[in-house]
Amino acid sequence: MSTQNAYSKLDNISYISIPEQLATKINNFEIDPKILLPVELENGINEDALKNLSWEMIVSACLKIIAYKPFDENSDYYRKFVSAIKPNIIEELTSAGIVKAKNRDYDLAEEIFLSIANLKETETTVSNLALIYEEHASVYEQLGNFELYQEYIKKTEEAYNRFANFETVSESVLYNLAFFKIKTGKI
Repeated sequence: MSTQNAYSKLDNISYISIPEQLATKINNFEIDPKILLPVELENGINEDALKNLSWEMIVSACLKIIAYKPFDENSDYYRKFVSAIKPNIIEELTSAGIVKAKNRDYDLAEEIFLSIANLKETETTVSNLALIYEEHASVYEQLGNFELYQEYIKKTEEAYNRFANFETVSESVLYNLAFFKIKTGKI
Protein backbone atom coordinates (compact mmCIF):
# COMPACT_ATOMS: atom_id res chain seq x y z
CA MET A 1 0.00 0.00 0.00
CA SER A 2 1.45 3.29 -1.00
CA THR A 3 1.64 6.20 1.41
CA GLN A 4 -1.24 7.86 -0.41
CA ASN A 5 -3.40 4.73 0.05
CA ALA A 6 -2.35 4.50 3.69
CA TYR A 7 -3.49 8.04 4.33
CA SER A 8 -6.76 7.43 2.49
CA LYS A 9 -7.45 4.81 5.18
CA LEU A 10 -7.71 7.79 7.52
CA ASP A 11 -10.25 9.75 5.45
CA ASN A 12 -13.12 9.01 7.84
CA ILE A 13 -11.20 10.01 10.95
CA SER A 14 -12.53 13.01 12.85
CA TYR A 15 -11.23 14.40 16.11
CA ILE A 16 -13.15 15.15 19.26
CA SER A 17 -12.28 16.74 22.56
CA ILE A 18 -13.12 15.11 25.84
CA PRO A 19 -14.88 17.50 28.23
CA GLU A 20 -12.90 18.37 31.36
CA GLN A 21 -15.45 16.57 33.57
CA LEU A 22 -14.84 13.30 31.67
CA ALA A 23 -11.07 13.65 31.86
CA THR A 24 -10.33 10.94 34.33
CA LYS A 25 -7.80 8.24 35.13
CA ILE A 26 -8.18 4.87 33.48
CA ASN A 27 -5.81 2.19 34.73
CA ASN A 28 -3.19 4.77 35.82
CA PHE A 29 -3.56 6.67 32.56
CA GLU A 30 -4.82 10.22 32.81
CA ILE A 31 -6.94 11.47 29.93
CA ASP A 32 -5.71 14.85 28.76
CA PRO A 33 -8.65 16.97 27.55
CA LYS A 34 -6.24 19.16 25.58
CA ILE A 35 -5.40 16.29 23.21
CA LEU A 36 -8.05 15.60 20.61
CA LEU A 37 -9.02 11.96 20.25
CA PRO A 38 -9.68 10.37 16.86
CA VAL A 39 -12.93 8.66 16.02
CA GLU A 40 -13.86 7.00 12.76
CA LEU A 41 -17.17 8.31 11.45
CA GLU A 42 -18.27 7.73 7.86
CA ASN A 43 -20.42 10.85 7.74
CA GLY A 44 -18.30 13.06 9.95
CA ILE A 45 -19.29 14.41 13.33
CA ASN A 46 -23.01 14.94 13.75
CA GLU A 47 -25.53 14.63 16.56
CA ASP A 48 -26.42 10.99 15.77
CA ALA A 49 -22.76 9.98 15.63
CA LEU A 50 -22.05 11.61 18.97
CA LYS A 51 -25.04 9.87 20.60
CA ASN A 52 -23.60 6.49 19.58
CA LEU A 53 -19.99 7.31 20.43
CA SER A 54 -18.14 4.66 22.45
CA TRP A 55 -14.64 4.15 23.80
CA GLU A 56 -14.27 1.26 21.34
CA MET A 57 -14.84 3.64 18.41
CA ILE A 58 -12.10 5.90 19.75
CA VAL A 59 -9.77 2.93 20.34
CA SER A 60 -10.39 1.72 16.78
CA ALA A 61 -9.53 5.14 15.35
CA CYS A 62 -6.44 5.38 17.56
CA LEU A 63 -5.29 2.02 16.19
CA LYS A 64 -5.72 3.28 12.63
CA ILE A 65 -3.61 6.35 13.41
CA ILE A 66 -0.99 4.11 15.05
CA ALA A 67 -1.00 1.82 11.98
CA TYR A 68 -0.79 4.43 9.24
CA LYS A 69 0.76 7.46 10.98
CA PRO A 70 2.92 5.89 13.73
CA PHE A 71 4.93 9.09 14.15
CA ASP A 72 1.91 11.39 14.46
CA GLU A 73 2.51 14.04 17.11
CA ASN A 74 0.02 12.31 19.42
CA SER A 75 0.74 8.66 18.56
CA ASP A 76 2.53 7.97 21.87
CA TYR A 77 -0.47 9.36 23.72
CA TYR A 78 -2.79 7.18 21.61
CA ARG A 79 -0.65 4.10 22.36
CA LYS A 80 -0.97 4.73 26.10
CA PHE A 81 -4.68 5.48 25.75
CA VAL A 82 -5.36 2.23 23.86
CA SER A 83 -3.32 0.19 26.34
CA ALA A 84 -5.22 1.74 29.27
CA ILE A 85 -8.68 1.22 27.77
CA LYS A 86 -7.93 -2.28 26.47
CA PRO A 87 -5.03 -3.82 28.45
CA ASN A 88 -5.29 -7.12 26.51
CA ILE A 89 -5.47 -5.46 23.09
CA ILE A 90 -2.37 -7.20 21.68
CA GLU A 91 -3.73 -10.66 22.43
CA GLU A 92 -7.24 -9.79 21.18
CA LEU A 93 -6.00 -8.27 17.94
CA THR A 94 -3.47 -11.04 17.32
CA SER A 95 -6.26 -13.62 17.49
CA ALA A 96 -8.44 -11.51 15.19
CA GLY A 97 -5.54 -10.99 12.76
CA ILE A 98 -4.83 -14.71 12.57
CA VAL A 99 -8.50 -15.44 11.83
CA LYS A 100 -8.55 -12.76 9.12
CA ALA A 101 -5.35 -14.16 7.57
CA LYS A 102 -6.74 -17.71 7.58
CA ASN A 103 -9.86 -16.39 5.85
CA ARG A 104 -7.62 -14.65 3.30
CA ASP A 105 -8.85 -11.20 4.33
CA TYR A 106 -5.31 -9.91 3.94
CA ASP A 107 -6.08 -6.19 3.90
CA LEU A 108 -7.73 -6.30 7.32
CA ALA A 109 -5.16 -8.77 8.68
CA GLU A 110 -2.40 -6.39 7.56
CA GLU A 111 -4.07 -3.42 9.22
CA ILE A 112 -4.44 -5.39 12.44
CA PHE A 113 -0.84 -6.62 12.46
CA LEU A 114 0.49 -3.20 11.47
CA SER A 115 -1.49 -1.62 14.31
CA ILE A 116 -0.18 -3.99 16.93
CA ALA A 117 3.41 -3.91 15.65
CA ASN A 118 3.31 -0.11 15.89
CA LEU A 119 1.46 -0.25 19.21
CA LYS A 120 4.09 -2.43 20.84
CA GLU A 121 7.07 -3.56 18.84
CA THR A 122 7.90 -7.08 19.99
CA GLU A 123 9.37 -10.06 18.22
CA THR A 124 5.93 -11.62 17.87
CA THR A 125 4.13 -8.51 16.62
CA VAL A 126 6.80 -7.69 14.03
CA SER A 127 7.12 -11.32 12.97
CA ASN A 128 3.36 -11.56 12.40
CA LEU A 129 3.49 -8.40 10.30
CA ALA A 130 6.35 -9.74 8.17
CA LEU A 131 4.62 -13.09 7.69
CA ILE A 132 1.31 -11.54 6.58
CA TYR A 133 3.13 -9.31 4.09
CA GLU A 134 5.04 -12.32 2.79
CA GLU A 135 1.83 -14.34 2.44
CA HIS A 136 0.14 -11.48 0.61
CA ALA A 137 3.15 -11.20 -1.71
CA SER A 138 2.80 -14.91 -2.54
CA VAL A 139 -0.85 -14.41 -3.46
CA TYR A 140 0.06 -11.60 -5.86
CA GLU A 141 2.84 -13.73 -7.34
CA GLN A 142 0.36 -16.56 -7.99
CA LEU A 143 -2.04 -14.09 -9.59
CA GLY A 144 0.72 -12.78 -11.84
CA ASN A 145 0.46 -9.25 -10.45
CA PHE A 146 4.18 -8.60 -10.23
CA GLU A 147 3.83 -4.92 -9.40
CA LEU A 148 1.93 -5.70 -6.19
CA TYR A 149 4.15 -8.72 -5.60
CA GLN A 150 7.20 -6.43 -5.58
CA GLU A 151 5.42 -3.92 -3.33
CA TYR A 152 4.69 -6.65 -0.78
CA ILE A 153 8.19 -8.08 -1.02
CA LYS A 154 9.45 -4.58 -0.14
CA LYS A 155 7.00 -4.38 2.78
CA THR A 156 8.17 -7.78 3.99
CA GLU A 157 11.80 -6.63 3.85
CA GLU A 158 10.91 -3.45 5.75
CA ALA A 159 9.17 -5.51 8.44
CA TYR A 160 12.16 -7.84 8.78
CA ASN A 161 14.47 -4.80 8.91
CA ARG A 162 12.72 -3.75 12.10
CA PHE A 163 14.53 -6.63 13.82
CA ALA A 164 17.78 -4.68 13.47
CA ASN A 165 16.60 -2.65 16.47
CA PHE A 166 16.25 -5.77 18.63
CA GLU A 167 19.00 -6.87 20.99
CA THR A 168 18.36 -10.55 20.27
CA VAL A 169 16.13 -12.41 17.84
CA SER A 170 14.88 -15.99 18.17
CA GLU A 171 15.94 -18.82 15.89
CA SER A 172 12.43 -19.05 14.43
CA VAL A 173 12.59 -15.43 13.24
CA LEU A 174 16.05 -15.99 11.77
CA TYR A 175 14.76 -19.12 10.04
CA ASN A 176 11.79 -17.21 8.56
CA LEU A 177 14.09 -14.40 7.43
CA ALA A 178 16.57 -16.82 5.85
CA PHE A 179 13.76 -18.69 4.08
CA PHE A 180 12.37 -15.38 2.78
CA LYS A 181 15.79 -14.29 1.52
CA ILE A 182 16.39 -17.62 -0.22
CA LYS A 183 12.91 -17.61 -1.76
CA THR A 184 13.34 -14.08 -3.11
CA GLY A 185 16.94 -14.61 -4.23
CA LYS A 186 18.28 -12.04 -1.77
CA ILE A 187 21.03 -14.40 -0.55
